Amino acid sequence: MRTARRASAALLAILLGAACSSSEAPGASSDVVLKPNVRVLGEASLSRLTSYAADGRIVFTGHDEALDALAVGDVVAGAVASKAPSGLLRRVTSVVRTEAGVTLETARAALTDAIARGKLHLSKPLTPGDLAPADLGPGSPTGFYVGVNDLVLYEKGGARVVANGSVSLEPSLDLDVDIDWDGLHSVSFTLGGAQGAAITLKATEGLSFDETKDVASYTFVPIVIYAGELPLVFIPRLVLQIGANGSVDATSSVSIVEQATAKVGLGWSGSLHPIAEVTPTLSAGTPTVGAAAAVKGWGGARAELLLYGETGPYGTLDGYLRLSADTQKTPCWRLEAGVESRFGLHLQLFGVELLDESTPVFDEAKPLASGDCGTTTPAAPAPWAYVYQRAGGDDAVSVDAMSDGGLVVAGDASSDAMVTRIARDGAIAWQRIYPSGKLFKAVRAKGDVVFAGGSNWVAKLDAKTGDVIWSNAYGDGPEVRAIDATSDGGCIVTGLTTSPQSDYDYWFAKLDASGNVAWSKRMGDAKWEQVNAVRELAGGGYALAGQYAPNQDADAFFARLDAAGNVTLQKKYAGTGTFESFDALLPTSDGFVVVGRAQRPQGGAGWAAKLDGAGKILWSKGFGESGADYLSAIVPVATGFLATGSTGLLPSSAWAVALDGTGHPIWSRGYAAVDTSKNVAGRGLSLFPDGSFSFAGTTNAFGDGNLFAMHAAFDGQIDLAAGSGVKTAILSGTSETPYDAPGVATTAAVAAFALPRSTVNVTPAPLAAVAKKLSN
Repeated sequence: MRTARRASAALLAILLGAACSSSEAPGASSDVVLKPNVRVLGEASLSRLTSYAADGRIVFTGHDEALDALAVGDVVAGAVASKAPSGLLRRVTSVVRTEAGVTLETARAALTDAIARGKLHLSKPLTPGDLAPADLGPGSPTGFYVGVNDLVLYEKGGARVVANGSVSLEPSLDLDVDIDWDGLHSVSFTLGGAQGAAITLKATEGLSFDETKDVASYTFVPIVIYAGELPLVFIPRLVLQIGANGSVDATSSVSIVEQATAKVGLGWSGSLHPIAEVTPTLSAGTPTVGAAAAVKGWGGARAELLLYGETGPYGTLDGYLRLSADTQKTPCWRLEAGVESRFGLHLQLFGVELLDESTPVFDEAKPLASGDCGTTTPAAPAPWAYVYQRAGGDDAVSVDAMSDGGLVVAGDASSDAMVTRIARDGAIAWQRIYPSGKLFKAVRAKGDVVFAGGSNWVAKLDAKTGDVIWSNAYGDGPEVRAIDATSDGGCIVTGLTTSPQSDYDYWFAKLDASGNVAWSKRMGDAKWEQVNAVRELAGGGYALAGQYAPNQDADAFFARLDAAGNVTLQKKYAGTGTFESFDALLPTSDGFVVVGRAQRPQGGAGWAAKLDGAGKILWSKGFGESGADYLSAIVPVATGFLATGSTGLLPSSAWAVALDGTGHPIWSRGYAAVDTSKNVAGRGLSLFPDGSFSFAGTTNAFGDGNLFAMHAAFDGQIDLAAGSGVKTAILSGTSETPYDAPGVATTAAVAAFALPRSTVNVTPAPLAAVAKKLSN
């Protein structure tokens, strides 16, 4: 785990930039007029600068024409220099010349002391490459993310307030200044972008507190632009914070996941006025309330834009939650959450005789839940974790959600095909092996049936018992990698052909409710092509996702079919790495979200991308911890998307990550074996109405490879028992990077693929695994 300071280099990108005058080009000066007493020091004069003290004393060694011309009342300006790393803009109050050099006594100058008339606008992207050298760390050009584990916000005696979670932000800062002959005409400063917080607070008994902790701070390299000849030096600075205030009489806890797209700020044109456009989405877990409580917790960032490193406008953007509880009232607790922002303008900086003025610009909260303090039946079971131990070992290859929130797992058990249905509380509803010499590699549940397939074999099972409704082999050439149940009671099966004549092509076939083949087709022109995911579309037809590998360099693949299996769109997506693959597919109202893996130059990563209906990439992000990460399932949630997969290689950890609507991580958690030589690999995803979720996978943490399953809270939290052999961790270093992999249309040939059907007689047999509970 990286330190908070370095991990937070993944927390923020500030869009800042430079344009002066109506031409919107750096250095343009056609409408900027400087006052006649402005003296801009050039590089030669600045090289003589030997001392620049905090009290405004400036010492130059030696003389030159510019230094010897300085007089009291002048405004002296300079760009960045070794002894003035923030540049300078000062009013000269005293000049002393000696043989050794020139010494100035100066006072702070405002922009209106130097500019008689002009307009300034700043708006330019910054990346972690723009951080000052002392703050360099891993990060992302478009957004930053940091997590905290057991951050103690307040402690007194044995009582404490502890925070877990993460904050993320993809901001943009904009500054507009309009100066006319009478002084400052107007100024505005805005902070925009995508912001998110996933916070859980736990306060122990008998506490009153009001604390804020900085989890990271950054200073970026100066940005120098020119207003005429005047160099304006702006330095972005950022502080990331988590805080809480309030009081509790007994142990209480509260949690929230919040995401907002925002543009907030403050303007001045004779008086201050707020600027606010915020679209928040919020979800929360059921709080634990011991007695009376009034708790507010928040996470977010404070962004500053310092002129000459001294002062400047600032703004905050925070997501927060508020719990109020009183055991004497009904309902005894109420939970609300919201987004708030406060901005300040140091107006003296702009020549207005006000030292500082700040104001709230946005505060919008909504009630999320209320309830009794007595025992209630939750909408979903409390988080749980089980390993299902059995001699011989099992492997979860494919996992799907059941309609009741449980899971169905397909794979192999001691070289036999296996399907296990796990109830919503983690208990085994049934577990069967299907001896046939073939293994299951794909599973899909719908209503009362489960479709499972592998090799050239597809079976339709009774979801209540695991009994076989029908079981068929289809030729000897295809291999099933993905299935989707269709609205007519049948299914669409996809994967790849394996016969030498077809050279490992994409394969897709439609089976009716009885297993009859409606159509079967192959498509390809490479050495290895396969479909990893398929979904029936609400408007008719199907979407496919997978990989295209004409050589050792694999590309991701996406296609659309009409209801008859005709290919209406086919594209490949080649990034800068040596391997890309789409492994899961989610249709949305305006396109598709696909997830998988990408081999970035800095290492393998989980990959998420948003496609429009024509397969054009709208955004594409690669992120992960270890250089060997992948995502294999995705579902929509209130704040964006939730995905699961695995991170790391030898050992690996199961992985769950919440993404906002642009693919930026809001929170990210790993589920690993305590024994660092053991592996945990995650698969599948089942979402509950309250935002909690379950997933499954395989681990060797308990000997042979065993199935495991977990049900976590909506923010990924789960309390694991001491000595359970499994641990969770907030992944602070999840480094998000835009992953450029534009779609390119392909023209692979499509042909009918003969698919003779034959019955596979298979009798399911019970499989006895012992469920060992890992959670508290």
